[in-house]
Amino acid sequence: MRKFRYFVPILTIIIGYLFSCAYLNPTSEEGVIEEGWSLFEQDIYTDALEKFNEAIEINPDNPEGYHGKAWCLLLLNKADSSIVHFITAISKGIESLDPHVGLSAAYLANEDFPLAIERGNYVLEIDSTYYFEHKPQIDYRDIHLILSIAYFHEGQLENAQFHLNYLVPCDRIKPDDPSTWVVNGVTYNSYAEALMVLIDYVDEQYGGI
Repeated sequence: MRKFRYFVPILTIIIGYLFSCAYLNPTSEEGVIEEGWSLFEQDIYTDALEKFNEAIEINPDNPEGYHGKAWCLLLLNKADSSIVHFITAISKGIESLDPHVGLSAAYLANEDFPLAIERGNYVLEIDSTYYFEHKPQIDYRDIHLILSIAYFHEGQLENAQFHLNYLVPCDRIKPDDPSTWVVNGVTYNSYAEALMVLIDYVDEQYGGI
């Protein structure tokens, strides 16, 4: 009986220790993903990518691993690969708008303008003030810029100008009035040329993806 009295508290301590180790273990699935996002938020994309790959190895069905990997690939200028993993993240259960934003940017990088437009409009229809929790500087303004560029390349210039207007007031530029085709004090030969220069300027100033 005396041995049992000593055994119970020791067993309690051991169980508590094991639970605390499981919770704090950085090699657990959740711990690795948290490390990945932490590195991502510090712009350390290559190391973050390694963490998300590790999370996928631990559990190939965890959508967050694919989601994080996709964002790292996108920001490492690997749009093709990022598209695959964004789609996988969605198919495995990610319900946020984040992978759809990533897809819109990746499709734009791949010059698949109709799909960039489709994903961008999908996001803005659901949340017109969207921002990415893990990198808040990526927000609804980036989506408007993506849409402006994509519409421009599709020859839908007035739609391009509509979305550009969310970033910089440009209502003064009129398709049928050459006197308004002025950007930063320079007059251009066509509405399309003036709009293209303005889009490039805004992209340099505000582009976050």
